[in-house]
Amino acid sequence: GLDTTFGFFTSENDLATRSQTIGVVASITQQRTRRHTIGFSLGPTFVRTEERGLGTRFDVGVDGSANFGYKLRDLEIDLSLTQSVEPSTVGELQSFTRAGAGLIWTVNPEESLSFSADFTHRTNLDGSEPSDFARIGASYDVTLTREARLSVGYQFRAENDDLDGFASDHQVFLTLTHDFTLLP
Repeated sequence: GLDTTFGFFTSENDLATRSQTIGVVASITQQRTRRHTIGFSLGPTFVRTEERGLGTRFDVGVDGSANFGYKLRDLEIDLSLTQSVEPSTVGELQSFTRAGAGLIWTVNPEESLSFSADFTHRTNLDGSEPSDFARIGASYDVTLTREARLSVGYQFRAENDDLDGFASDHQVFLTLTHDFTLLP
């Protein structure tokens, strides 16, 4: 596959930061056996940033990922590693390195349990202000009808950075999903 992404960011900060990003990522996914799936992607991200009083600068980053999936009769395991360049909420370009794992256990055709964990290391492109995020979660999913599904879950997230120190949060969610088809 070949994916192209375009992003536009504008901030109302003192520097009136604006950035435009263009990313081109080539990817390949292969089902090695009935149970094993692997995937890789890699490509450049070009960033143009304008700031009042500082002018315009151009940066190039690398986006990429590696995925591995293994599936048994009732159990799926997914592992992933990604690298990306994205603007923060105030317009500073940041490098994100993420490692994640997921586990889905199909209890029966209508019910499943999911567990996930991931770790993210974030740094500004100039190397300052690194921070780390960790997240773990679990959910119970049930199929109510052919079109409706219910999910209930919990997620814990912790963050540690040089500026703000340590912070954590908890999230409990209940999601009802219903599929429908629009006919012309």
